[in-house]
Amino acid sequence: MPDSPDARIGSAAPIGGSTGLPGLALSLGDLEARLDGFVTEYLAGKSKETIGTYRRSLNEFARYFAVLQQRPDMERF
Repeated sequence: MPDSPDARIGSAAPIGGSTGLPGLALSLGDLEARLDGFVTEYLAGKSKETIGTYRRSLNEFARYFAVLQQRPDMERF
């Protein structure tokens, strides 16, 4: 994992938009790997229902992220 929050991963556009905060550039594959790691590590020992709720939310975010990669003119949240 990168040592600083400003580390650049892959060749994707940085996340963070015009907030003035340092961005983190991730490809869709890198994002999915991080989300899977979160579900595996952070949610270990949680109920199936909790894991399912997080997984559905994270899947929706990954879909939005994929659209952002194709449509850079969309407003970021």
